[in-house]
Amino acid sequence: MLYRMKLGNPGSCTSLTSANSNSLTSDKSGMLYWTDPSAGLVKYDPYTNTKINLGLINATPAGDMIFYKDKLMLAAADGYIYEINLADPFHSTRYFSTGAVTFYGLVSVPSSCSTNKYYGLQFVGSQTVLHELDMENKLIVGPVCNLPFLSYDAASNVDNGSTVGIKIDSIISKPVCGNNNVTDITIAVTNLNAGPLIFQLDGTIINSTGIFNSIPPGTHNIKITNTGACITDSTFIITQSLSTQVNISVANPVYCDLAIGSITVKSPTNFLPLTYSLNGGAYTNNPVFNNLKVGRYTLSIMDGSQCRKDTVITLSCDPLACNGLNIPTGFTPDNNGKNDLFVPYPCKDITDYELRIYNRWGQLVFATTEKNKGWDGTRNKIPQPGGIYIWMINYSTLTDPTKKVLKGTVALIR
Repeated sequence: MLYRMKLGNPGSCTSLTSANSNSLTSDKSGMLYWTDPSAGLVKYDPYTNTKINLGLINATPAGDMIFYKDKLMLAAADGYIYEINLADPFHSTRYFSTGAVTFYGLVSVPSSCSTNKYYGLQFVGSQTVLHELDMENKLIVGPVCNLPFLSYDAASNVDNGSTVGIKIDSIISKPVCGNNNVTDITIAVTNLNAGPLIFQLDGTIINSTGIFNSIPPGTHNIKITNTGACITDSTFIITQSLSTQVNISVANPVYCDLAIGSITVKSPTNFLPLTYSLNGGAYTNNPVFNNLKVGRYTLSIMDGSQCRKDTVITLSCDPLACNGLNIPTGFTPDNNGKNDLFVPYPCKDITDYELRIYNRWGQLVFATTEKNKGWDGTRNKIPQPGGIYIWMINYSTLTDPTKKVLKGTVALIR
């Protein structure tokens, strides 16, 4: 049977599944492997309690298995260490010969933060001889000690092929988005050494969680240390998503009462596609918005990382170019219903409007602050003689409160 027990708690021992084996090990993901006289190589998932028979092995197991460079190694009874073919165990290959030495056990032991040493267990009489193995060069280095008892197996926390150093599994961060300009990062590691880790970001920010907040875009360095004094470091880049510099081209309407303005936008990003929305409308991949009237617009830009940037844009116009009507150059106040008034036709967005008209002697003959009120050619209800008159318009607009002044002449024709 295969049992599971929480270390330090003997009462937690529970049975998992049936197992008939003298060889057992695990890989880095926690999957268990053992040899079975009838089934061959067995793989067992302790998380789902799933057992899979991978097939017979073309060698007789003498004892233990370990992982070396993510390859499953088996001590066999024929004087060889085999490299097991996990996809087809019957076509496993001899890794190297152990000669006259038959190993009943294999074990790996940490020798540094990034390397392991490997040993085989040989029975000699009532003793166990521990031999060092050179797995890289496929040879037995020689005996290192004798144990005064028979040990059929040995195990360590690196039999799965890992080391006691620190392995960075992932550095997770969201792209820096728009004006926010900072992001959070989470660093996940594998560490076989008991005790806390020390994370040091860019040589200054230190914590034991691996979570760092409000980090700007750019190149960063992370250094991690465990209680065994093993150190690893890595450089990573936080990318800028939507650029804070949005290039917007505006074509203002020539005439204030016509929808002929446009907005064109360009925004660099590392995460395509870009989509655009105007005033909360549906997003589109077209960066050009046409047929726009004078007014304020909220442009929303979103990239492939779901980063969004909002920009307020104001379209303005020439306040005296309304629908192509310029200030008249003359009028005929003869009460025939045609061109009887001098009216400048100001636009709707004009504010603080004032029209003044003077004769050639500088006398004020007409004044009004009503945008649609015109001069009928009289002064104090007295018709004025034909001739050239000077007009002056003071105004500002809703989009530009700066006071403006226009001057010109008009011909009164009788």
